[in-house]
Amino acid sequence: MAAHELVFLGDCGVGKKRFIQHLVGPGFDERQNPQKKEATIDFKPCTIHMHERAGLEEETGALCRNAEGILLVYSTALISSFQQIPTIHEQIQKFQAASHSLSSDPATLPAAPPPVQIVLVGIEDKEKREVSHEDGLELAKNLGCGFFEAAVETKANVNEVLSHMIRLCREARRVQGGDLETSKSGWMSCFGWRKS
Repeated sequence: MAAHELVFLGDCGVGKKRFIQHLVGPGFDERQNPQKKEATIDFKPCTIHMHERAGLEEETGALCRNAEGILLVYSTALISSFQQIPTIHEQIQKFQAASHSLSSDPATLPAAPPPVQIVLVGIEDKEKREVSHEDGLELAKNLGCGFFEAAVETKANVNEVLSHMIRLCREARRVQGGDLETSKSGWMSCFGWRKS
């Protein structure tokens, strides 16, 4: 069964944990990070490990280097959380660049792991809105990533976001010519890029 490593990044209090809670369902344990979900997407079973982080400390860098998918999460009710997204995205690019420069002789590696897939997610608040849908679309276009708005209270688009991300990850693996059953972290450790 294929395994996928996803990281949810964004400011504190934007709804990342509640979003993951809706995805995991009754097995959600707030003390556990990452959360694990067994899912079938497009008739293909997979295991999804979901890490949630608010900051950009060194531990987050390691997660981003090993992630197959990153969801940049902000609250549509908090403009400040939206304004943090470009900084977080820039830091992800630095983490990714650093992971590709870990080998002293790239020619000896059979292939690089698939590139990280990024999706921007606006968590809707029905009481208040400081960030328009159009602003979210424009930022996603500027960052070169997909965009969704989701409502954790009603679960609107929550499963769609996850399905879209898994499809992106699968396509990246296929294009890269890699094993569709191997997670990026497993791929990296088998090439010696990451100590297990």
